[in-house]
Amino acid sequence: MPFLAQWANQHANLILAGAAIIQAVAAGLIAYLTYRLAPSTENYAKLTRGLLDLQRSQFDREWQPNLHSTLFLEGSEVRLRIVNLSRNAVVVTHLFVNIEGKEGRGQVDLDIPIPGLVQRESADLSGSIWEAVLPHVDEHAWSGVLKLSVGFLMAGIPSPSNPVFYHASMHNGHVTELHAKRSPIVWEHDT
Repeated sequence: MPFLAQWANQHANLILAGAAIIQAVAAGLIAYLTYRLAPSTENYAKLTRGLLDLQRSQFDREWQPNLHSTLFLEGSEVRLRIVNLSRNAVVVTHLFVNIEGKEGRGQVDLDIPIPGLVQRESADLSGSIWEAVLPHVDEHAWSGVLKLSVGFLMAGIPSPSNPVFYHASMHNGHVTELHAKRSPIVWEHDT
């Protein structure tokens, strides 16, 4: 044992230098690994955040109403049919009528409670739609595109639905033509 102590005393500077070199190499290795792992950690955090956002939107979508509104002619009357495809009950409070490309909007007050998985229809809306397009009427007639959406209450929180577009023609306060504006479907077929 005295031999080992004597050798350590003789080579103390060398041992301390070796220990310092090992510490420096370890610090360099840790810095390198940190540099390499930081982007991976950031990617993992982004993926986790994205997954959380996706789960939150799926949960919200499950509880949000899924309303489908259709405007249709029944004789000389214009009616609104609303189908609630979700499980939650809503109260449809407004019909918003815009003319595509024009400022301003008409608003029709409604009070239509709709339980989940049920459809309801409104009373005649011809007069209300005529009032909305009246500033744009030329010689008692109007023709153009209506942008319609409904406002609803769910759990006391007001929300608008997605808009639906209709080609409409009116004459002397009556709707003479009404059909949904459909987006063109482009289908490329390889033969």
